[in-house]
Amino acid sequence: ASIRAWQRLVFLSLIRKVRAETAVHWMRPPDLVRLLTVFSRAGSGSKELSVLTTHLFNEMQDRVLDDIEDFGVEDCIGLLSSMARFGALKTSVLQVIGREKVHPALA
Repeated sequence: ASIRAWQRLVFLSLIRKVRAETAVHWMRPPDLVRLLTVFSRAGSGSKELSVLTTHLFNEMQDRVLDDIEDFGVEDCIGLLSSMARFGALKTSVLQVIGREKVHPALA
């Protein structure tokens, strides 16, 4: 079991670095999924971190809509899990993931 003790200063530092480097737009999809997994847990457990997490999910939406071809089915499932955990209803992301990745993998 993990402790999940979220340190606001650590997350602030991380989000500053991610934003400064526009990392969401170029990082490898599995790394983006890991980042969103951590932030979805932290953001859903802390009102202070929720705002940072919302910004991160907004940037993820732009990335997915522009570069869905970079993401594998497993990456997309990870994104969907993080979105569900945090409660980030991004209809356009759900549609493009379903249409471009999940549905073709099931067909």
